Amino acid sequence: MPTSAGVFKPPNGDGLNKYSVLPPIPNTPLQEGASEDEMTMQRKLLRHRRSKQQQQQLHKIMVASAMQTYKNAKDLRPVAPMSPEPEFPPTMSSEDRKRRLNYMFLKQCVEGSPMVPIQQQWLDAMLTRVPPQLRVGKGRDELLQELLNTVLKKPQMKGAVLSRHRTPSAKALDFSRPWHDSFVRSRKEIKENLHILHPVMRIILDIGYGTFSHLLLVDLTDCRSTGPVACESLKHKLAVECERIEERIMNTWFPKVIHLLTSKETLQEVRAEKLDSFYNCVSTLISNQLRSLVERSMEEFVSLFDPRNVYRLPLFRMDLTFDDEKMEFYPSFQDLEEAVLEMLNLITNTMQKVQTVQSWLAEANSSVIDARLADHVLLCAQTTIRSAVRKNLEEPDRHFQNYVDNYDWLVNGTAQAIVDKFVEEEHSFDEYTEQVEEFRVLSKEIVSLPAIAHFAMVCLDCEELKQGLAKTAKTFAQILLDKLITNHREHSLQICHEFETIKEKALKVPETTEDMTDMIGYIGHAKTKGIEELNAKIMETHHRLNYLLDVHIFDPEDLELNSTVLIWPQKIYPVFDLNDEVMLKAKQRGEQELLCRRERLMLELDKLGRRMEEFAECSELDMMQQYVTDVRTVQKRLQDAEEAIDFINKEETLYKWDLSSYPVVEVIKESIEPYQKLFGLVLKWQRTEKRWMDGSFLDLNGESMEVEVDEFFREIYKMLKFFQQKQKKAEQMVGGGVKRRPGEEDPGKQERPTALICSTVMEQVKDFKEHIPTVSILCNPGIRARHWVQMSDIVDYDLTPDSGTTLRKVLKQNLAPYLEQFETISAAASKEFSLEKAMQTMVEVWDGVSFHHHPYRESGVSILTAVDEIQTMLDDQIVKTQTMRGSTFIKPFESEIKVQAQWLYLEPIFSSEDIMQQMPEEGRLFQTVDKHWKEVMRHCVKDPKILSATSLPGLLERLQDSNNLLDKIMKGLNAYLEKKRLFFPRFFFLSNDEMLEILSETKDPLRVQPHLKKCFEGIAKLDFLPNLDIQASRSISGSRSCQLNLLQKQ
Repeated sequence: MPTSAGVFKPPNGDGLNKYSVLPPIPNTPLQEGASEDEMTMQRKLLRHRRSKQQQQQLHKIMVASAMQTYKNAKDLRPVAPMSPEPEFPPTMSSEDRKRRLNYMFLKQCVEGSPMVPIQQQWLDAMLTRVPPQLRVGKGRDELLQELLNTVLKKPQMKGAVLSRHRTPSAKALDFSRPWHDSFVRSRKEIKENLHILHPVMRIILDIGYGTFSHLLLVDLTDCRSTGPVACESLKHKLAVECERIEERIMNTWFPKVIHLLTSKETLQEVRAEKLDSFYNCVSTLISNQLRSLVERSMEEFVSLFDPRNVYRLPLFRMDLTFDDEKMEFYPSFQDLEEAVLEMLNLITNTMQKVQTVQSWLAEANSSVIDARLADHVLLCAQTTIRSAVRKNLEEPDRHFQNYVDNYDWLVNGTAQAIVDKFVEEEHSFDEYTEQVEEFRVLSKEIVSLPAIAHFAMVCLDCEELKQGLAKTAKTFAQILLDKLITNHREHSLQICHEFETIKEKALKVPETTEDMTDMIGYIGHAKTKGIEELNAKIMETHHRLNYLLDVHIFDPEDLELNSTVLIWPQKIYPVFDLNDEVMLKAKQRGEQELLCRRERLMLELDKLGRRMEEFAECSELDMMQQYVTDVRTVQKRLQDAEEAIDFINKEETLYKWDLSSYPVVEVIKESIEPYQKLFGLVLKWQRTEKRWMDGSFLDLNGESMEVEVDEFFREIYKMLKFFQQKQKKAEQMVGGGVKRRPGEEDPGKQERPTALICSTVMEQVKDFKEHIPTVSILCNPGIRARHWVQMSDIVDYDLTPDSGTTLRKVLKQNLAPYLEQFETISAAASKEFSLEKAMQTMVEVWDGVSFHHHPYRESGVSILTAVDEIQTMLDDQIVKTQTMRGSTFIKPFESEIKVQAQWLYLEPIFSSEDIMQQMPEEGRLFQTVDKHWKEVMRHCVKDPKILSATSLPGLLERLQDSNNLLDKIMKGLNAYLEKKRLFFPRFFFLSNDEMLEILSETKDPLRVQPHLKKCFEGIAKLDFLPNLDIQASRSISGSRSCQLNLLQKQ
């Protein structure tokens, strides 16, 4: 900590790197108010040196061991007492003898009583007492050599070697004083250079003792008694305390020291050239005092964590937090451990900025007094504290782990998944309540846990974690409870809706008998099973309310809904009483309306009967459309009357009346059916005749027209017979028993209008039937433009029909005299049309047929395959078309197959260079054919459909030219082969193909092997050398005949 303003300046330097460091002087703290004896004792202790005590103890042990060894040796082998060695004057004792006696004495002591090995810290303390210039200076090697010569060098033994077990004289008489001069010189040098003996040093020690003996940088002995404290708060408190103590020291102790060292009385005894070393000694002494203070404060702080003194441990406050659905410590274990170690660092970093005397005098911050603790001491303290903190955090961690083991499923998603799955599934009310109670009980269990857990070093506050976990459990319970409330609300609304529906339907006035019937059945069911089912639902609702009222606070709307559900049974019975009154009034009104419906129905049936009698008088053909409309109207009214009868009978059943019957309805239905059929048939004939006469002439078909006319005539004839029989039967009923002779007619008989309509229409049909031959001749589908030209030539004017031509116009031309000639032309057109259809069918067959091809060797050209089926189809169609003038695609197709066969034969021949050289003219012609054939096949591969492939422009001419060229090539090839046979007659035994195979591969003698049996009798095979020279021949049996002279390949 920096010194006070205006007195000291903060140091900035390397500390004591350039000054000597003395070992720390241990101090024993004294209580305030100590006595003078205690102060004396304390001063004595300050002058105490542990090294001197150890040397004295070691000397005593060595002397005791030597005496014991001497006694044991004397007891084991008693010897005659030796005469005492005479005391020689000092001048008679030489240096070698003294050295030898000293060596023997030390050797016997060491061998008789082995010494304990010197500890490392002792060696370190020894080295610190060696001046730096001796440790690293130039005189270091000379000093070591002198020590080896004087102390560690074994003396030269002359004469007999002393016995190992011989005990030298315990006392060597030497009265010389060779060391006196050296001692005087050393004392003088020490007096001049050893400033620690200066009286000021003792005063500084006294001031330091008075200031530091009872002082600690931080006193935390009563920290536990103040209760739990946050680690950050304690760290802040410790930092403030260290700063306060440091400031207090620098304002009290340091000024005293500086005043003492800067006074003239102090400096007058120190020479100027020794002033710097004097200040170094002061700095070293102050460093030891400050280091002792820091070390004592650190040890006091570390002792707080001693596991043997648990009651002294500081009590830290820690919280179990619940943030973002996570359970954690605050602060974390690592933060707590780092905070405690930081407290240790605060202690050890205190008093590290005290200026040296030289720096203060120079008013510079170049150096400070080194009060740092050794690294191993600091590391040991840190390890001790870290182990103690971790050890004391094990129990809080186990306590936290209990929370994790028991309640982590609430926050890790397990509980959420359970609730979500439970809500998605169908469960009863009791299952919901059981699940809700599990979470509520869990919440109460968590709340009942202790809010604070006390441990040796930690006071663990679990309240936040408890509240968070309890709230989470309540949240899950509330989710299930909300779902339960929603289901309860929906159930209650459904019950109210059902009661409202019953009330609405019960108070609704029925408008029809069906409504009344439905209402009677509905109210009857509602009074019995409906109310029973609703009461059961209300009891279930009451059961749910008993639970929900204990665990949930309902909104005013829900409370009103619950009360409405519970009082509905009392409200519904007055509704049933009102329904009885409504039904009684509705029944009285319905009976009155039923009587009115009966009367209206009778009047309607009477009107329909009179209208039926009027249809018998209908005879106007021009009014046929109106007659059909009137019949349909009567049928519609009759259908309405039947529906009214069904309704009346249904209401009579409801009112328990006798059912009324209306036989006149069936009579009217039977009577109107013939008129409907007659009027409809006549109207259809009129429309059909008009379509034929005034419609498009080209759309007429004589065959279908003749069939329809015959059908009209038959139906009209049937209707005529029906009405004649009906009239006859009516006349017989009116005439009573009057009998006439057979064939005698009633002079007063008159044909009825309906029969007259039938007769008239039959005459029209007969007249139209005479025009059918004309239609059949002129409307033949096979007639083409040329045929109309022929017929026009017959009548001397153009008869070709157009879009405005009708049958009525054609009949006005009076073509009857020419019908025989027209019939001849029409018959010829029919035959031509049949041939045309046959040809079209043949062409359609080829639409689905395609060429099949595949690549030929590696030439890049495709050839046709599987042409047998196509050839068969073509032959069949050629037979069918023998009477025709020919097909446009037959010849090209036949030529293509022929060219391919010859191209396949010649292509491997002219692929040989030998053949091309021997037949240059034929080779040139084949190249032309090859070019044409490849172009044709590329077109065929691109579109393999037969009709498309054979429609290539100029295909026929190109194939014909290729056939002519191929004929010339074959003639030239045959002439060439005959020439070779005359040159080598044995070729007559081979066919043209075998010869061509040999001639096309003249450079490969091995190609001759398959043909040797035909050319040479007794030779089946030849043996060739690697250079293709013939070595031997083999017969058919396999015997081998070697050649005397090898036949070389030419």
